[in-house]
Amino acid sequence: MNVCTAAALVCAGCLLSGSSVLAAEPALPPETVPLSETAPVIGSADGPTGIFIGDAAEADTAAEETPMPSGIEEARPSHPVEIQLEYADHRFYKNRHIDNYTLHLYQEMKRNGTVSFWRGLTLTRPTGYLREDDGTHRDSDAWGLGPSVMVRWEKPVSEKWSVGIDGTGSLLAYNHAFPAGGRAFGFLWRAGPRISYYPDKDSAFRIGWSFMHCSNGFSSHNPGYNGAAFSLMYAHNF
Repeated sequence: MNVCTAAALVCAGCLLSGSSVLAAEPALPPETVPLSETAPVIGSADGPTGIFIGDAAEADTAAEETPMPSGIEEARPSHPVEIQLEYADHRFYKNRHIDNYTLHLYQEMKRNGTVSFWRGLTLTRPTGYLREDDGTHRDSDAWGLGPSVMVRWEKPVSEKWSVGIDGTGSLLAYNHAFPAGGRAFGFLWRAGPRISYYPDKDSAFRIGWSFMHCSNGFSSHNPGYNGAAFSLMYAHNF
């Protein structure tokens, strides 16, 4: 075997050994993105527009600890319950001195973005009097109870604060004709701004001011009256 033949065999051996080493090296895995950055957050809400029923941090932890199912199911929307305590002072009618002490209880039925729809019950205690043109007083105290609906628009301004506007309507049955000279039923309408604070994912505190109107809608026996109402509210997701 001459020198050229030996050199050729050595070169061929080097090439074969290099190819086997390259083949043995594992392929680099493709770059992966953390699951928490690609998967949608489960069980959270878009800021304080409603009472939260989940938390983003909890969702990320769950995604890391458990395999993600093929179909990601978001948390069901909450239906919080809200209680409102309200005092309304008579305004705008100089001869109708009737104030209202009212309790409203609502439950959210549906939410569409920043607008929510509520159903509930109103219990009111109007008290005061009417003054006739001749100066005589007619007592106008009563109790009223009936169903109510509310529409709320709410916009978050920070992580825990939001502002909004409520509009409500209640159909009330009174224990006698009210106000004096009226009928034993009537409507209570309210509209006004609200400020909300969310201390946690399940609770909200609100204060509000409303314009209030009470009447029965008839052209006769309808001594309606108006008022300015101040409200304290608390909502909780049970």
